[in-house]
Amino acid sequence: DEDDEDDEDENDPFLASNISQLQWSLRRSSGSALDLIASRYNEGILSATIPLIQQLLEMTDEWQRVESGILALGAIAKGCLGGLSEYLPHLIPYLVDSMGHDHPLIRSISCWAICRYANWIVDVSGDDDMLRNVVMHLLQCVNDRNKKVQSMACSSLATIEDIACEKLAPFLDDIVSSLVSAYGMYQRKNLAGLYDAIGTLADNVGTALMQKDYVDALMVPLTARYLEVDDNNTELLALLECLGSLAMNVGELFLPYAPEMISRCLKLAESTLEQIEAAEQDLSVDYPVPDFCVVPLDFMSSIADALQDHAIDLFSETNIAEIMIFALKRDEPDIRQSAFAVLGDISRSAFDLVIPHMDAIAELISKNTNPLEISVCNNCIWALGEIAMKMEGDIQTYVELYDLHEILMGLMKKKQTSISILENTAITISRIGYFLPEAFGEHLGEILPYWSLNMRNSTDNPDKETAFLGMCVLVSSYPKQALPAFVYFCDAVNSWSDPPEYLHQEIHDLLHNFKAMAGENWKDFFGKFPDMIKNGLEEMYQL
Repeated sequence: DEDDEDDEDENDPFLASNISQLQWSLRRSSGSALDLIASRYNEGILSATIPLIQQLLEMTDEWQRVESGILALGAIAKGCLGGLSEYLPHLIPYLVDSMGHDHPLIRSISCWAICRYANWIVDVSGDDDMLRNVVMHLLQCVNDRNKKVQSMACSSLATIEDIACEKLAPFLDDIVSSLVSAYGMYQRKNLAGLYDAIGTLADNVGTALMQKDYVDALMVPLTARYLEVDDNNTELLALLECLGSLAMNVGELFLPYAPEMISRCLKLAESTLEQIEAAEQDLSVDYPVPDFCVVPLDFMSSIADALQDHAIDLFSETNIAEIMIFALKRDEPDIRQSAFAVLGDISRSAFDLVIPHMDAIAELISKNTNPLEISVCNNCIWALGEIAMKMEGDIQTYVELYDLHEILMGLMKKKQTSISILENTAITISRIGYFLPEAFGEHLGEILPYWSLNMRNSTDNPDKETAFLGMCVLVSSYPKQALPAFVYFCDAVNSWSDPPEYLHQEIHDLLHNFKAMAGENWKDFFGKFPDMIKNGLEEMYQL
């Protein structure tokens, strides 16, 4: 059926759990098997598969065979890309043409197959015209009358967006207008894919989207839908995730839309928490979907991060702190994870709202550092670091009352702990240590090797800057304790490719002060360092 205006499937397209309920047909299983074989044997299967695929593609009077040939062509893409490269300058235009085929299933499978070659199209071919052609034909399929084509086109467009990133900037006029046009014709089943395509575009295309015309064009229908959809409709979750991506990437341009959305999200999160509590006390009460708390919390975290200069005004008249603490007391890890994200972002942008609740918050932080709950622990430690940056020396009361320094040092030395937790722990130790070096100073010899190992492998960014700044203070304050592990610290120092000028100076001064304190012993001490470390320090810090 070309229009494909059948009734909605029973499965809710906005609930990820229903993905597992899709039926696996013989056709789909065969395609998956071919993908696995290609991934295992790579170009070794091409001598057998290419003639068969070519034969199927030439059977133009039997669309089912053509469709199966395109399916096979997509299935072998990942495993056989190297051997297929010589064919792709001809195969990609063929797939593009097939996206305009009379039969909707060929249009649909062509959208899927072409996105399997997205990396080659974007990064290898070097053909901007090819990328433009692929994008324009995908946009036509996004606005197709057939729902299956719409769904696959949105999914494929999101894949292209994820890979092409800023290279899509020249096509933004067409992309935005096509997505807005599609919104007016999509039924509920396909809105999930459309929201994903819009959110992925915002996450990847960069500053090019930060134009009022683009933002307003996207936000008018999204806002209208936000006001229409019921609180218990799972579509609202996908919509909020889309809106969160837009907020994070268009910044100030999102401000006019934020207040009304924040108000509803707070009410939704609070009511969901109350329903969970009621369901636990009365078995006759239905247990709500926790995502109706998680996703609104995530959205508010995005708003606080994206609109930092306005966060205090946006949240000052709300009960966000009370809702956040309510969520932090829950048993559900997903809810606590999102609540700690809110805590970190609100602490960074509107700390005055956090201060009155620090007693409760510090206690909750101390109870949520189980490294087996990776995401909860990770966000918890990160939030503590953000709080430390705001409280400065005043954090001492809570560090001592709840042994937060002991907890952090224990995490740093704990075996088989997640890398992300270890990195955040290292940063947070440094942030507290900058203002409160005595909390860690006597144990510096124990934790410095672990700290250094984690920071040497971290990406150069502002968080790493604050970590090194704090550790410079710790090492300067406790040089005797740092001495046995100083070589590890120097190894971490060398991990910087181009440290900011102020940090370069801090490290330079620390190293030369250390050298001066060592006096005549420095030559023997420094001489035992591995050559790679010595050479790096001599070159960058004239040590």
